[in-house]
Amino acid sequence: MTPDAFLSLLRTHWPMTLAALDGGRRARLCDGLNDLAAAGDRKAVERALRGLRLQLRALPSDHPVARELSGTVRYADAPSAPTVDRALLG
Repeated sequence: MTPDAFLSLLRTHWPMTLAALDGGRRARLCDGLNDLAAAGDRKAVERALRGLRLQLRALPSDHPVARELSGTVRYADAPSAPTVDRALLG
């Protein structure tokens, strides 16, 4: 899954994803999206994506995002600046 596909998945299931997370994880997820939006190089992008994924581990296993992320996600081809939709940044 590419970073853009990852962000598209989040965008598609955003309200449901937020509802499934507790307040602390929601805040950390939003912080991670801001980190991703501000990332200036590939390593920062990869770090932000890993942090986002860590917060999403709390989703129930039957959640659409959790199902999509259950496999291996590689960020080796992460762009230096993926586009983070402002709707996700709230």
